[in-house]
Amino acid sequence: MLQLLSTVLLIAAGAPFALPGLVLLLGVFWWLYGYFMASMRQAKRIESVSRCGLWGLGSVFCGFACAFVRCFLEVFSFPV
Repeated sequence: MLQLLSTVLLIAAGAPFALPGLVLLLGVFWWLYGYFMASMRQAKRIESVSRCGLWGLGSVFCGFACAFVRCFLEVFSFPV
């Protein structure tokens, strides 16, 4: 952190007109860092859920339940 601060101070002393671009670049990197950290947390969360044995059982049950509901709705869609 001290190296970054000293680098920014040297740039400010040597080329003060470059500071607005440096601030903009720092903002872009800060936003990208936050975006990719959130993406990485979400990917780890999905990975941990997919490793759980109950997830497989739940997905099988959900598939069966959805098929049952579809069949139930189709039966009642025919005119009697």
